[in-house]
Parts: sequence; structure tokens; C-alpha cells
Amino acid sequence: MRKRKPSSSAAKRRPQFGLIAKGALVLLAAACSIGYAGFVLKNLAYFKVRDIYTSETKGLGPLHSSVVSSGPGAIDLSYLVGKNIFSLDLQKESLYISELYPNYKKVRLVRILPNRLFIDFIRRNPVACVRLYRDFCVDESLFLFDLPQQVKGAALPVIAGLSAKIAGPRAGRRYAIRELSLAVEIAREVKANRGLDNFTLKRIDAGSLDTASFLLHREYIWQGAAVPDSPAAYVEVKIGQSAIRDKVRLLNGVLTQMKKDSAAIQYIDLRFKEPVIKFRDAK
Repeated sequence: MRKRKPSSSAAKRRPQFGLIAKGALVLLAAACSIGYAGFVLKNLAYFKVRDIYTSETKGLGPLHSSVVSSGPGAIDLSYLVGKNIFSLDLQKESLYISELYPNYKKVRLVRILPNRLFIDFIRRNPVACVRLYRDFCVDESLFLFDLPQQVKGAALPVIAGLSAKIAGPRAGRRYAIRELSLAVEIAREVKANRGLDNFTLKRIDAGSLDTASFLLHREYIWQGAAVPDSPAAYVEVKIGQSAIRDKVRLLNGVLTQMKKDSAAIQYIDLRFKEPVIKFRDAK
């Protein structure tokens, strides 16, 4: 009997199968090579973090195993030294450092091959000081944080009246309450108004939205000498909770018009259609 010849379709399938098998072997070899290369990169001492440069060192050179700054609020990054630069999850480390140090609103990590890291710290900008069971700073995003060393003693306005509104305050947390938002808005608008540059915003009372007010201070001269603690150096402004920018502009106009008599003003009430001015009792 004659042997049957394989069909043409079967003959075609054999070389195709061979090509597929060869391709799979090539891909497997490539995957193994990449995996091995990754293993080598993650285990070579050459790629372990040795130096850490930060935007906070102010030209003092790299950190090896110490801290960015000394004293309260010091930033310790020594835990990163010795870690493989490729195994670090930069986004995860950024979030971790931000949570540890809430004085910074953003932390960005950058690899510098083969064994260096650059960490960029973006500070929170304090708008005012919030008086609670202790003092906190607040930024425009309504995050509370500790008073930075570089701004201690600065003339930050004090926000009062929020002890009952913010329970158990913690640095690094955002408190999106209307009273705090209003106080921050007042601080921002007073600072932005160039016509009030001769005044210093001392205090904002925001415990009640309808009766929100703030206290301005300016230099008071009596018989040729400055009297900073004189009642005449202060003017109270009752502002309420609406149209803050417009009311601050109106305040600027009132104080400009009454420049000669401004020392006699006890308070200005801007909560009505027309400003109400109360003068100090003559003695």
C-alpha cells in the first residue's frame, strides 16, 4: 500500500508553529534578560542612595545621614540613605514626607543617577495665626500648621473666636469651615489693598459670621513721639460675612477721607448700606 502524503494544509501549519515557538522563546529570553537586569540594578551598591540634596539646605551641601535643619521641626531624611534608587516609589515617599512635615504643602523627589536624590520642599505661606488651645498658622487653603522658625516674631494677624468651631485641631489638617474661610479672606483682602499699607491688621474676630470684625493699628504720634499702645492707634472695623473685597475698598475710601480725624474713630461699621462711624468720647 502506498503511504498517504500529508495534506498541503498540514504542511503549512508546521512551519507556522515553528515560527510561533521560536518567537515565544525569544520573548521569554528577553523577559528573563530584563528581569535579571532589573534584579542587578536593584541590588548593586552603586545604585544605593548616598547623597540627598534639598531645597532647604541653602547651599550647605548634600545630606548623608543627618537632618535638613536643627531644632523644632527638623526634617530627618536619613531613612532614605542606603536605599536602592530604582526601588523607591517617589510619589509614595513624597506623600509620606508631606504627612510627616505639614509645614510644606508639596514635596517633590527627583532621581539623580546613579546614587543621588533631590527633594524640593515647597513651604506653606502663613496668612494668619489661629488662636486655639495653642497657636497655629493657617494658609489660604485652610490648612493648619506650626509656626515656622523663619516667621516667628512676624506681624501675623491673630484669628480669634474659633475654639468652639475647631475641635481637636491638628497640624497638617484642612478645616473647611466658613468662619475660618471668612477670616482668611479678610486677611487676604486687607493685605492686598495698597491704600491700607499704613495700617497693620492685628486681630480678626470670626466667631460669628454676622458680627465678624477686625482690628487695625497704625502709628499714632502724640507731641512728637509714637504712642503704639494708645487707644487712638487702633480702629475696629465691623464687616460681617459678605462682599469682603468691596467693603475693604470702601473702608480705604472712608479712612482716606477722614485722615485728619482717623485717630478719633473708635469703630467703622460696614454691614449696612452706608458706613456707620463711631467716634471716641471726648475727655
